[in-house]
Amino acid sequence: MVTGGLSSRDGIEYYRIDGAEQMAPFLMTVVSDSDLWMFVSSTGALTAGRVDADHALFPYETDDRIHRAAGLAGPVTVIARIQDGDRQLWRPFARELTDGCARSIAKSVLGDRLVVEEHHAGWAVTFRATWAPSDTYGWVRTVELIDHGGHAADYEVLDGLLDVMPAGVDAHTEQIRSNLADAYKRSETGPWGTLAVFSLEALISDRAEPAEALTATVVWSSGFDGAELDLDAGAVGDMLDGRPSSPSNLLTGRPGAYLLRGPVSVPASGSVRWTMIADTGLDHAGVLTSIRAAMSTGVIADL
Repeated sequence: MVTGGLSSRDGIEYYRIDGAEQMAPFLMTVVSDSDLWMFVSSTGALTAGRVDADHALFPYETDDRIHRAAGLAGPVTVIARIQDGDRQLWRPFARELTDGCARSIAKSVLGDRLVVEEHHAGWAVTFRATWAPSDTYGWVRTVELIDHGGHAADYEVLDGLLDVMPAGVDAHTEQIRSNLADAYKRSETGPWGTLAVFSLEALISDRAEPAEALTATVVWSSGFDGAELDLDAGAVGDMLDGRPSSPSNLLTGRPGAYLLRGPVSVPASGSVRWTMIADTGLDHAGVLTSIRAAMSTGVIADL
């Protein structure tokens, strides 16, 4: 049964829809008081960025393609637990709904915040992800795992973002020459804490002249202690199959991802949370500012 109504959390009023999995996919917007924009499907897939479609964090597509992009672009989560010697998987907001799960969507009445939840009745756990804009740092995604059963539990979690767009690829090029654009993509990490940089090896051009790419997309995180960072979307398959990943600090010629994988312990009747921040169109000074933020423990409190 689908129900809807006003609700409040942390002093913010939302319109909440329960039973969203029983509805046909629909598109929403999340607005900001700056140049940040976002279009989100009720499936959890999305595109977002700054200014316009030529400065997107994820591929800018029509709404029907965004609906079909769940698990292919934007956020992805896989949660595993061992029960009686059996490894069980839960994929919140994947294409296929896990048995015993129900979804809800809540959007602030101001339109500047979106909360998606999936409750696993069998595990007595809720997955919650909140998207909100920060003019200084970009789009902020906060993830929570909440226990309702009164029993502490240990999980292995993979969580992150797929098909992160580097700065410098306009929407037209991505839509009609995506394979060519992939050949120019560069994703890398370094001694920058949790921050990853997504850029182009050079501007996409067929002219025999220098064309430096001087801007980048960055993604960084806080709160997922002990997680390994992987830039390759193949890490999702490794997680699903229970194989260890082999993260590298450089990926070229393929779409980049930002995937954290590690152990998560949820206390009885408690919760854990972590935060992921993404921004695009940053010059060298902007990337440096993000690196400093990623390596500072005090920034997250201000987001």
